[in-house]
Formats: sequence, C-alpha cells, structure tokens
Amino acid sequence: HLARIRDGTAPGGVQVSGYLDVMAGRDSNVNSATGQGQIFVPVFGFSVQLAPSSQRTPDNFASFGAGGEVSYALSNNTSLFAAGDARLRWNQHADSFSYSQYDMRAGVQQAFGSDKLLRASVSAQHYELDHNRYRGVGGLNVEWRGAIDAASQFSLLGAGNRVRYKDAAQTPNDADLMVLGASYTRLLNAASRTSISVSVIAGYETDVGQRIDGDRKLHGVRAGWQTGIGANIDLYASAGYQSSRFETRNVIFNAQRKDNQTDATLGVLWRVDRVWSVRPQVTYMRNTSNIDIYAFDRYEASITLRRDFK
Repeated sequence: HLARIRDGTAPGGVQVSGYLDVMAGRDSNVNSATGQGQIFVPVFGFSVQLAPSSQRTPDNFASFGAGGEVSYALSNNTSLFAAGDARLRWNQHADSFSYSQYDMRAGVQQAFGSDKLLRASVSAQHYELDHNRYRGVGGLNVEWRGAIDAASQFSLLGAGNRVRYKDAAQTPNDADLMVLGASYTRLLNAASRTSISVSVIAGYETDVGQRIDGDRKLHGVRAGWQTGIGANIDLYASAGYQSSRFETRNVIFNAQRKDNQTDATLGVLWRVDRVWSVRPQVTYMRNTSNIDIYAFDRYEASITLRRDFK
C-alpha cells in the first residue's frame, strides 16, 4: 500500500488486482483434535472414550482459492477499496471436516505524504463446514502504517469482531473479540531482499453465548524472516506464540482453562515469471492446555500454484 502511494494514482483512477491458486498437501490433524483416545473427566470421576470425530484425523487435502481488490482514487491522497477472498478445501477421506470460507472487506484509505497511510474498513466472513453454515464474523478494522526510514516500516492495528456460530451445538461459543496490535518490518539487505518482521497483539474476548470457560484474555508475538536466492526465489520462515487465559472455572474439568499455542512455518516462493508462482511450505502448530481435550499438535505440508492478475 505504501508503494502505491509513492507511485501515485490520479483522482478517478481505478486499480484492480486479483489472484487464483490451487493447493495440495497433507495435514496430520484436519480437525485440530487431541491425539488421546480417552479423557479423564473430574466431574464424573472416570475417563470417557472419545468418538473418532473428536480424535486426531490425518488426511490428504486439495484447496482452491481466489480473491481480488478494487480501489478508486477520490483524490491524490484518498481512495475507496473493496476486496474479497474465497477458499474451498476438500479432504480426501474426512469430508466432514472439509470447509469453505468467504471473506469480504471494504473501506477507505488516506495517505499522509508519501510514507504514511491510514485505512479503516468493515469486514465480514462466512464459514461453512461439511457444506453447512457454521460461523459468521463481522468486524471493524483500523490500521495505520508509516515508514520510519527508507528501510523500516511500523504499523498499528485495532480490530473488533462479532463472532456468531450458526451450528446450534456451537452457539455457546458466540463471542465479541477486541484486538490491538503493532508490527515492525525492516529491510536488512536490498540486494538479497532480506527482511525481518516482528508483531505483538493483545486482546479480550467477551463471552456472549454462556461458554463454559467464560471470557478470554489473549496476547501473542510473531517473528518472520525472508531472503532472496537469485532473482526469482525467496526463502521465508516465521514463528509465533499466543497465550489464552479463560476467566471462568470449567465445572466439568474443574479447572480454569489456560492454553498456549505455538507455530512455525518454513517455505519457498518461486516466481516463475511476473504472474505465476509456486510455493512449497511446511507448517507446525502445537496447542498445550491444562484441560487435555483442548491440547493438540498438527503439521501441514503443501504446495501451491498461484496466478496473479495485476
């Protein structure tokens, strides 16, 4: 977005971009479930056998994605934008965990000089699981980005989301989430396209569906690195940590839930030409919890073919 400011757009000008991609891979835990077959439940005083759908399920998958953004310049510094993304994923055997997700956003952005940008938008998400309506999210987002110098950029983010489940069994998880975040990116070497980034978030989720664990406080940190090999290949890696603390003692497990989630990603981006790219990637995620049923680990290996439209 800062590059677009520097390039400049005349009033009345329209910019359009989009993409299509296809992905295939292997997921060790498509339902993000525990690997245990039995869970001890203190309120009962004995262990309960979990149904297969509540245990870790590995599978192969294929995915299709598409998206685009349109912006219209009201003046040299102000523009409107609208964008959308769709992601459909099919599992080879565990079809009940196949999903489709549709995201939409629209808003206004205001440039201040050639190196600062303020964006405000509304967003909506529609999520279907096993071909049934599962969850809807509506949000308000405000983001400020600015260049500290020629090689550094800083941004601040504020977001409020209204999360509502359409599946009757999940409506107790309805919540309102507020998040604040900040990020810093620095270009270390222009010739090799080497850069690093770090971001932090803090948030509070208000329980509105009588969730058994109540409200939630969360905070997290993420770091990323990227470097180029030759003109057309980039290596990248990222790692993140998020802590969640729930405020109501779970009466079934007789504990106040505490989760710690870590993840790491390693990938390669090969730009075949100006519009085609290939991206092999490996991701690992681990969630630890003092309530065993919420603990899981998961890895995903994939390769993506993407076509950009600029």
